[in-house]
Amino acid sequence: MVMIILNMKFWFLFVFLVLSYSYAHNSISGGEFVFEKEWTLQTENASQVHTIVLKVAEIPSNNVQKVEVDFNRPYFIEDGFYIIRVTDPSSTEKIKMIANIKTDYDNWDIKHPILKKDYEDLDAERSGALAVPNQEIKQFSQTFDQENVFSSTVAITEWVYKNVEYDEEYTEHKMPATYVFHNKKGTCDEFSHLSIAMFRSIGIPSRFVKGYVFSNNTWEFHAWTEYYNLEYGWLPVDPTFGEYIYLSGNRIILSSSDEQDDAFTDSVSAEGYGDFDISFTSSVNIEKIKTNDRKIYFVVSHDVTKYDSYFEIKILLENQENKFYFIPTTLVLPIEVGGHQKGITVLAPYEKKVLLRKADIMELNQGNYKVPYNLNMFGFEYNGNFEVNNHPVIFNNDEFIVGEMSKYWWILLFPILFILINAFTKSRKK
Repeated sequence: MVMIILNMKFWFLFVFLVLSYSYAHNSISGGEFVFEKEWTLQTENASQVHTIVLKVAEIPSNNVQKVEVDFNRPYFIEDGFYIIRVTDPSSTEKIKMIANIKTDYDNWDIKHPILKKDYEDLDAERSGALAVPNQEIKQFSQTFDQENVFSSTVAITEWVYKNVEYDEEYTEHKMPATYVFHNKKGTCDEFSHLSIAMFRSIGIPSRFVKGYVFSNNTWEFHAWTEYYNLEYGWLPVDPTFGEYIYLSGNRIILSSSDEQDDAFTDSVSAEGYGDFDISFTSSVNIEKIKTNDRKIYFVVSHDVTKYDSYFEIKILLENQENKFYFIPTTLVLPIEVGGHQKGITVLAPYEKKVLLRKADIMELNQGNYKVPYNLNMFGFEYNGNFEVNNHPVIFNNDEFIVGEMSKYWWILLFPILFILINAFTKSRKK
């Protein structure tokens, strides 16, 4: 009965861990979405206003996103903004935008490494204060600096992903990279600020991206990062989810900027005379029309080897294409034997690579266990389990003696019998 309870405990932990992680990586590379936004403009003393001007940041079309936009009012584009002018407004005006958006995060065809020497003429410095590195961040970031830019930026992304704790208490705050580096807490904004600061510290131009991502079965506001390359343009990185270039495709880019404070926001102004007041509210609705399943061309196999105090899970990856892959790889184990072991695996064209992950069984109580494990790569799951026959661990000589003597408990009967017989004999003589 005890073993059944223990096994149920581990299965429960396993299911909980998988569910808590699975939202981050999914097998969708992109799709088609309808992004609708409606603004309600409120005007006090509308009779004194002859024109209201609404400025909305232009939704970008780029390597991963194609956009077609329309409004229910006449508009034009100027300096990266949609400009909507409403003449002779009433006290309440509604303006609606409908954007048809197609995304694809599997369209990268990177066949050779990006080298640091290609960045010699690029300026990585940017304005603002939220994503600007101090001397300490610069010095620490140098430990990741390599000639292969993929190696450097993957290592930085992976470090931020592993070491910064997601904390929803920071949702209403904007903390700079220097704070995040020391306190290692924040939301997607803070993850992005620190990543940008570290990229810039090693001479890699980078910027802040804001938009929406489909997570936990709902569309949520999100931020991530892009860094620049002369050949491929702006390459996406999501340090919050531990994704690199091949991001989860259920997302929409709204704007990009040097940092969060520079991100474009909607604004309204008015032309008129006398006293009047203008305000607005907005609402967003996003509908998924179609999603594209991720198409990946690498082979995965895995096996388990048992040692005295741990199990070694060997993951063999084989790239079957003439292109780079950047694979978010997670081994999910019960907390007692290892928990989440996360990373980003770089696979060069046609490369074979072996990843070793360790499951420590020293913390398990005595007994027999069937320990499950789950390998998660791009949302594709590989499941298995291994048998553990765990015995008491002897930590020092005293415990060893006690443990060995317990096998021969019957020897204690001799002195006990001797004492009893001796006492009985003495009583008879009296």
